[in-house]
Amino acid sequence: MAEDARTTIWNRACDRYLAGSELRPGDEALRDALALRSVLENGGLAHALEVLGAAETRNAAAGFSYLGLRDVADVIRRAVEVVGDAVLAADDHEREKLFRELPDAVDDRLEALQADYDGLVPDDDVLEEALRSHHAEHPDDFGPIAG
Repeated sequence: MAEDARTTIWNRACDRYLAGSELRPGDEALRDALALRSVLENGGLAHALEVLGAAETRNAAAGFSYLGLRDVADVIRRAVEVVGDAVLAADDHEREKLFRELPDAVDDRLEALQADYDGLVPDDDVLEEALRSHHAEHPDDFGPIAG
């Protein structure tokens, strides 16, 4: 895939408000994975779970898996299990409170999962390579590239 096509797909995935016929499953998977990645890079795995909540975190795990990063998806799913559905499904305000009250053992487990994630995704190159690979095999999974 040409660099400009990858950049177009990447930029489209970064537009969280874009919807409709321009987005195909690959675009959505990359968008969901990047949503978690950007929040995680800002404050860590626990912060990403707290900010995104249950649905967006599960979508992110599915996005990583769709792009072939199944080990990353597994780390995210394990983090969801550690925190628990009740915490992640709470509304934003309540979820923030529940995260402050997590037991130390949960915090410790999330830190270990953060280290696992960091080992699997040390930088965006991992996602860029997953995008290149998936696009090469399934170009129709991504919206059209103008030009």
